[in-house]
Amino acid sequence: MPITIKNSAGGGVTLDSTTSSNETLQLPSGGGTLVRTASPSFTGDSTITSGNLIFATAAKGVYLGVTSATAANLLDDYEEGNWTMAVVGASGSAGAWAMSGRVARYTKIGRVVHFSATGYLTNLGSYTGSSAIQITGLPFVSNSSINVACSASSIPIGQYNSTNYVPQVMASASYIQVRKGQYGDSIAIYNEQSINIRYNISGTYNVA
Repeated sequence: MPITIKNSAGGGVTLDSTTSSNETLQLPSGGGTLVRTASPSFTGDSTITSGNLIFATAAKGVYLGVTSATAANLLDDYEEGNWTMAVVGASGSAGAWAMSGRVARYTKIGRVVHFSATGYLTNLGSYTGSSAIQITGLPFVSNSSINVACSASSIPIGQYNSTNYVPQVMASASYIQVRKGQYGDSIAIYNEQSINIRYNISGTYNVA
C-alpha cells in the first residue's frame, strides 16, 4: 500500500513498493539521508544491480564536470577487450602466412581507443613482394580525417637498413600501415621484413 506525504500546497512524495518482498527505509545513526535497503530501480532509465549502474538504453552516459547536459562532457562508452593482430601484405594471398605468441588488447574510453600488441611473424606467406605492410585487426574503424602515427618498439624490418619505420593508423580504416622515412612519406614493402622476430606495437587513435 503506497504512503503519501503531502505539504500544505497539496504536493508531496509517495512511497510505494512494486515488489512482494519487504523493503525498508533506514535513517543512519546520527542523522543523514534516508537509505533504501533494496536496490532502487529507475523505471525506463536505469537500474542499479549489485552496486553497478545499468542504463536501459545503449549509448547513454554520464555528464562529467558540468551542471547541465553538455555534449562535450558526456562520457557514453567504455570497453576493453582483445583484438587479433595480423601482419599482411596489401595485395596477394596469405598462403602459409603465420604468427605465434600473439597478445593484443585494447581499451576504449568515449571516442579514444588505446591499443597494444605483440607477436612473432613466423612465415611471410604468399603476399607479393611489392605489397605494402599492413597490421590488421584493430577493434574499431578510425576517424576519417587523418592518419595517426603510433609507436613500435620493434618492427622486424629495420635490421636490413637504417631506414626509419613509422607505423600509422590509417584514416577511416581498422589497420595500421607501416611506412618509412623520417616522416613516413613512403610505404614499407612486405618482402623487406624478416621472420621469427617479435612485433611490439602500441598507439592511440580516435574513432568516427
